[in-house]
Amino acid sequence: MNGSNDLPTLVDWLRMRAAESPEQTSHIFLHRGEAEKGRLSYHQLDVWARRIAVALGERGKVTDRAVLMLDPSLDYVAAFMGCQYAGWLPVPAFPPEPSRAARMLLRLGRIIDDARPRVLLTTTEARDRAGASFQFDGRSMECVEIDALAPREDEWRRPEIHAETIGLIQYTSGSVGQPNGTLVTHANLLSNLQMFLEHEGGPPHASGVSWAPPHHDMGLIGGLLRPIHGGFPMTLMAPIDFLRRPIRWPLAMSKYKATVSVGPNFAYSLCCRSFEPSMSDLIDLGALEVLYNGAEPVRADVLDRFCEMYAPFGFRRKAFATGYGLAEHTLIVSAVARDQEPVVRTVSRHALTLGQVLDPRNADDAQRIVSLGGEKMRGGIRIVDPDTQRILGEGRVGEVWLRSTSVAAGYWQRPKETNQTFHGQIEGEPQAGGHLRTGDLGFMLEDQLYIVDRMKDLIIVHGQNHYPSDIEATVETVHPSVRAGGVAAFSVERNGAEAVVVVAEFERHRLKPATRTSPEPVDSPAEDPSAPGLEPEDVAQLIREAVVRMHEVPLAAVMLVKTGQTHKTTSGKIQRRACRAAYLSNGGFHEICHVVFSRDSPNGMVGSGTP
Repeated sequence: MNGSNDLPTLVDWLRMRAAESPEQTSHIFLHRGEAEKGRLSYHQLDVWARRIAVALGERGKVTDRAVLMLDPSLDYVAAFMGCQYAGWLPVPAFPPEPSRAARMLLRLGRIIDDARPRVLLTTTEARDRAGASFQFDGRSMECVEIDALAPREDEWRRPEIHAETIGLIQYTSGSVGQPNGTLVTHANLLSNLQMFLEHEGGPPHASGVSWAPPHHDMGLIGGLLRPIHGGFPMTLMAPIDFLRRPIRWPLAMSKYKATVSVGPNFAYSLCCRSFEPSMSDLIDLGALEVLYNGAEPVRADVLDRFCEMYAPFGFRRKAFATGYGLAEHTLIVSAVARDQEPVVRTVSRHALTLGQVLDPRNADDAQRIVSLGGEKMRGGIRIVDPDTQRILGEGRVGEVWLRSTSVAAGYWQRPKETNQTFHGQIEGEPQAGGHLRTGDLGFMLEDQLYIVDRMKDLIIVHGQNHYPSDIEATVETVHPSVRAGGVAAFSVERNGAEAVVVVAEFERHRLKPATRTSPEPVDSPAEDPSAPGLEPEDVAQLIREAVVRMHEVPLAAVMLVKTGQTHKTTSGKIQRRACRAAYLSNGGFHEICHVVFSRDSPNGMVGSGTP
């Protein structure tokens, strides 16, 4: 590669690819996840990126921000690299859809408020489709349609950027009141991309397939950017096309003889539940060398089901690379070594809550937990007591702390949060720069990392991060009978994936006509909380509808309890884990006003009722 290991930025990598392999395909996009819509060669991507960079250079300077409001497509690849070529900071996002404008505009508005971009990068089609949704009152921004730019790429000049230059602001997928944008440098990006390449061993005829959203780190770094560094083609499809028909993913991997792909746990569960026998003759996963499984808790039963269902089509269990990662570490932290099966251990559920790894006392105490990587990939993983900051020994549960060249530079304009998260100091081992505190609980055993739980109470459903405080805030606005400060949202396991439950303190005497305070208007008089004859089940239904509308999260259960029943600290803060434990015990809340369960609810109940 002519010394390519010394190339300091993604700009230099793409320029090298365009010079050495100009006609080689870098990216392919599938329309509706099936028909090939377009291809990009390294030369074409380089030309398009230079064209976008020239346009940006006329509108601002190096370190200015550009929000990417584009559909998952080849346009997204070009827009991201155009920012790199201009020295601008791309902020991966998405175009607001009129049918889902409420939640999408809310999150997009928060990102824009925080990043303060100079421009919004989009396409003519995306802007026309969104219509008035692109209007953000009080924000001075210009929409740059990358498909309508003049061909002035020859005017491009390389910006003054280097390895430690910030190359990306990556916002987490959960919508929070004060979002944190992770500052990822070029060195971080290349370090993490190199981890992928070394882990996979560089198959001679490598090929990838990705449907993961490009505004998430998994889809962006694990999908879009891999061809630029790794030198192999990546076939892309829109996430919605996979979700509508999951078989499209195995079919694409078969057609393009993918050696590598990536997805969260729920995707593998979907591929089993939505299998189409009529497509069997078209599925051949024999070329797969590495199939990453990460971004949310990895379930042993899902691994088993996927392997059993797809083994007849050439899939090998050793291809599963279960792994662990987070945006603050650019993406990947660890993954099970190539050609080694993930280790599945059965441990005591009760002992884990006490910070110990022991054999289960009985069948009810047994919990299967999947390994997420070993010594080769870990590069500075420490298990630390979060209270004393002391290192814990093997088989002890503590917070996962990291130290590597993939650890991001911090949070955008958040010095306090940056210091708390990125500069953890281990007792007795003062080091300049400190460690990244992940907020995740886990342990090491026989050089394998296991993640037990999240200290941050983050909820992950279908690969999407959701902060409980956001969902709780939405629930509190539904009706005055829902007591402010008395709502807990948490996740539970259902059918091998995470599902969301809401427990809310309920004041029956406030079931009188009232004015809705929800930011969304009701769709019909029957949904109006001020309508006469409102009952507890109506409030529960309003909660379900509001959470779906604002967060796109279906609730597995809504439980209305009397005042004082939710678990709180002495200062009045909700204890979500205690509420979760009480819910799962089927007896932890003694005064229940009403409860609604969806089908296949996590505690085995179905239906609705008032005790």
